[in-house]
Amino acid sequence: MIEEEWLYVLSGRAIALIDGQDVEVGPGDSMGFPTPSVPHLLKNPFEQELVYLMGGEDQPLDVLEYPTLGKRYLLVSTLNGTEFYELGDPSKPFGPA
Repeated sequence: MIEEEWLYVLSGRAIALIDGQDVEVGPGDSMGFPTPSVPHLLKNPFEQELVYLMGGEDQPLDVLEYPTLGKRYLLVSTLNGTEFYELGDPSKPFGPA
């Protein structure tokens, strides 16, 4: 992750998965993720709608990692919006560093 980001919960509640641990969050809770950061994901398994503010940096490139899914994505800002490209395993075309 290249971009720093933050979240502030206005209403409802959710489960924040932060570095492999589930944390329930609700109104008034905030989270900040400076770079480099631990893996994090917000999910709402509850019936009530979750309303939150989210902000952070807006870099032209970023990489997202979802360790529990085994997925990584490159995000690229374009004139048509953000494009997501799934990344595979890293390669070393020139041998060991």
